[in-house]
Amino acid sequence: METETDKNHTQQSNTHTGDLTSEFCIHSQECSELATQYESANTANLKCEVITREERIKLKEERKKLRRELNDAKKELKNKRLQIRLSKMSPNKRAIFEDKIAEKAERKILRNSLDRKDNEYLRQTAKEYRLKRNNDRFLKKTGDREIKLAKMSPKRAEQFLEKIKRRDQKRDAMRNMTLDEKKTHKQERKEKRLESKKKWDILADNWTDVISEVDCLIVDGNNVRGGGPKRHSRDEVIQHVAKIINHHEQLKNARTICIFDHHVASYTKVDGVDVQFSGDNISDDVIVDKLVVPGVETMVITCDRELARRLLQKNCKIMRNMTFMRTVPGFESKYKRLKKDVN
Repeated sequence: METETDKNHTQQSNTHTGDLTSEFCIHSQECSELATQYESANTANLKCEVITREERIKLKEERKKLRRELNDAKKELKNKRLQIRLSKMSPNKRAIFEDKIAEKAERKILRNSLDRKDNEYLRQTAKEYRLKRNNDRFLKKTGDREIKLAKMSPKRAEQFLEKIKRRDQKRDAMRNMTLDEKKTHKQERKEKRLESKKKWDILADNWTDVISEVDCLIVDGNNVRGGGPKRHSRDEVIQHVAKIINHHEQLKNARTICIFDHHVASYTKVDGVDVQFSGDNISDDVIVDKLVVPGVETMVITCDRELARRLLQKNCKIMRNMTFMRTVPGFESKYKRLKKDVN
């Protein structure tokens, strides 16, 4: 028979040898052996019905030692990941990131030095700041979207809004999914990506790098210009296309069309280049439906993969824009960055 003293002693020993494995569970392969040792030590402690005070102290010291080793391993792994992340950054971005880490460490030291009331005030202030920051971001995003829509043709703006609407609907649907539905959705997305990859792999084999004789040369002007504040002007694109035509004998007898989005805008006319605008339509649709004529050997300059796929169905030759523009020196991307040593 187990006495009342033995029962109390057993309850006390179980209290001191509680299962702490969940507190130190990590998913890193480098720390798995230490985690296994720690778990086995706890399991052994729980199986002991009655242990002496000296044994309990010894087991407690072993747990503390394993805990310290786990924490050291996690810190080392965290530092390795941080160094890998820093090595992929440019020097300027790395300096900004390191400043943020230093500020975060200072804030942590400050919080530890404050009392409970000051910490509560600090958390409330940080919460209000986050709400204000998120609101400012939303207003900026809305304003930028309105500016972007104002520059689009009506048809393209309609497509853009429809795309945003579909994206928001997908995001709302994902939030309301169960765990099994999310897994199924993830698998479907993976299969779609594989199908898309096969489609683009077929397209990758059909890009041409050689300028050959054609009856018609079509340049997707906006695609060549690029985007953002540093994009090329229409005059720069038109003048460089004219230089390429004069440089290559194969293109001197070809009809050259350079098409831009939207309605007619200011540009300088150049002999040998027919400049057109898509108006209310999308330039991709104009190229495929109107400019590409059956029976006329045509080459289109673009890097738009969807447009290139549609053109292949029309038996057109396709060439990437920068491959074509760099056949004659003097036309480089204004966003090009020099590779620097980040070590």
